[in-house]
Order: sequence, then C-alpha cells, then structure tokens
Amino acid sequence: MRASAIFLIILLAAQLAGQCAVAQTPQGEVQRLIQRARAGDAAAQAQLGYNYQTGIGVAPSDTDAVKWYRRAADQGHARAQSNLGVMFESGRGVAKSYTEALKWYRRAADQGHAPGQTNLGFMYTNGRGVAQSDTEAFKWYRRAADQGFAVAQSNLGVMYASGRGVSKDLTEAYMWYALAKAVRQIENLEPNMTRRQIAEAKQRVAEWQRTHSKN
Repeated sequence: MRASAIFLIILLAAQLAGQCAVAQTPQGEVQRLIQRARAGDAAAQAQLGYNYQTGIGVAPSDTDAVKWYRRAADQGHARAQSNLGVMFESGRGVAKSYTEALKWYRRAADQGHAPGQTNLGFMYTNGRGVAQSDTEAFKWYRRAADQGFAVAQSNLGVMYASGRGVSKDLTEAYMWYALAKAVRQIENLEPNMTRRQIAEAKQRVAEWQRTHSKN
C-alpha cells in the first residue's frame, strides 16, 4: 500500500484561523492595534505581525512581521512563537535557520499550542534542526491531534498507516483520517481493510468525538 499522504508544515494562514476578520477592519482599528502593540500588548503584537505578513491594513513587510512576532514571542505568546518559527523555517524576513525554528516551535508546543506541536512534529519527522525521530514526531502530533487539530490528526493517520513511530494499525489510521476529514486518504485506505476494521474505526471515531466534545 502506498503512503496516502505526506507530512506538511502548517502554513502561517492555517495557524491563524479566526483572524481573517481583521481584513475587514477599518483603518482606525489598525491604528489602535499598532498603539496597543507599541504599548507592549503581546496579543496585539502577534496580530500586528500577522497584518504585516499578509498586508492587512499595512504595507506588507516580512521584516516588520518578524519584529512584532518576536516581541510577542519574547513575552511567551504561543501563537507568535509558532509563527516566528515558521518565518525562520522558511527564511522570510530573517536568515533561514532550522535551529531557530525548532526553538520557537518547541516553546509554543510546551505551552500546548497545537499548531506549534504539529510543526515541532514535522521537524522531527524530517530531521530539521534536530535528529530525525519518528517516535518524537508521533508524540507531538498526538498531543495536537488530541486537541482536535486536523493536520496533526491526518499526520497521525499517515504514521499509523505506514507504521512510522508506532505499530502499523489501519483501523487507527482510519480513525484519525476520519477525524481530520481526510476523504482521499480514507478512500486510499479502505481497499486494504476489512468491513469489520472499518466498522471498528467508525466506532472509535464516535467514541473520540463523545469524549472530546465541548459542553
């Protein structure tokens, strides 16, 4: 069976789900955001970094994005730490450095930030800035997946389907793909499974959703 997916780094926009509404923010709101950021508000600094990264309300500038991400990251803002890691990994606004990317991903991951955990897992998967380790990659993907982060769930599906960092288990792979709504991966997996395995996987999905549902 061919591997049904590759491990993907989380793109900046994916890490900032829920912030796109800023694109519709009037210029006055952007100026207030800048004032809050200059006053030391970490959340505002992280948001302003995103605005500079995407050109929302300000002229796009990777250099300024890095500057504001770093100010927020130095205050312990997890999302800013993860986004700063993305900038270092891709070499945008700074010299490319897997070592720096790893450092910031780890700081975000240690705070329980799911995208940061997933990015850290990606670094271990590919041996970027750290010794390659499927076991470590699995650990970090699992922590993010347990929070409902779809990319991490899909990556766990890959690991179970291929036996990387964990014993091969198609039923468990199906479960994580289903939770991630990874339709193509499920379609690739089903011909290699029995009806009983598929039924068991669906039961596990339902159980996971019950135990992780928000009240």
